[in-house]
Amino acid sequence: MRTGASDELARAKTGPWLPRLVGYVWAAPVTLIGLLLSVPIRLSGGQWQCHSGVLEAWGGTVARWLLQGGRRRILAITLGHVVLAPDRYWLESTRAHERVHVAQTARWGVVFPLAYGVASLLAWWRGEPAYRGNRFEQAAYRVHDPLNLATESRHESDITS
Repeated sequence: MRTGASDELARAKTGPWLPRLVGYVWAAPVTLIGLLLSVPIRLSGGQWQCHSGVLEAWGGTVARWLLQGGRRRILAITLGHVVLAPDRYWLESTRAHERVHVAQTARWGVVFPLAYGVASLLAWWRGEPAYRGNRFEQAAYRVHDPLNLATESRHESDITS
């Protein structure tokens, strides 16, 4: 994580309890969708845990099907105060990135999914990739790029072994 780029992550972790409570309530409808998706993940052999005020669900056949089935490959996804990942490795590798999205949802609340979609459309309209050109993704990638982390950790283990 780069210094100076972690302001959004720091805001997600700290602060007075009342604004945090308001963020939970404001994001509750989006969180509910994440909670509903986390139940079949758990029932299909996945795991749950609460980490820094966020429910994390990973593993099981449903998570792998939802996030990596067909041609899509999603390393993790944030729905309010719920993060879903196909396995524990990607859950931990994307945690800092996904916490930025948790903070964004707490700030934007129920309109976050719409704002995220509009940001993707604007990026596409500017000729940028809809995902990487999305301003919400750019903010999260400034804090943490999980693909670089995975590559760096593989290279480090190659060097030390």
